[in-house]
Amino acid sequence: MKKKINRELIGEELRARVPMFARKVQPIYKMLEWKWGGCGIPKTKDIEDHLYKHIDDFVSEEYRETSSGGLTIGYHKGDMQAYIYFSVEENIYFMPDKFFKGVGE
Repeated sequence: MKKKINRELIGEELRARVPMFARKVQPIYKMLEWKWGGCGIPKTKDIEDHLYKHIDDFVSEEYRETSSGGLTIGYHKGDMQAYIYFSVEENIYFMPDKFFKGVGE
């Protein structure tokens, strides 16, 4: 019988870690001058609120991972591990007519 993960319990465990995690990463946003739309460089409370929303999304949906603004919430079922992480990445958004000439024609 396939076991289903207890998203509520995982959410509680993740929520307990949010305040400390937000305090750790906030200085990185400041150092990078990373601004979020609508609030500029996020304060610790902004980061906490953002993470709580991600956790709520994770608990209520069938997501394995949800992320934005450099923050990610998720789980690895095989490893029986949930996580919160911060990452810096560079995204390139492809415009179909510029990067994919002839595709689908």
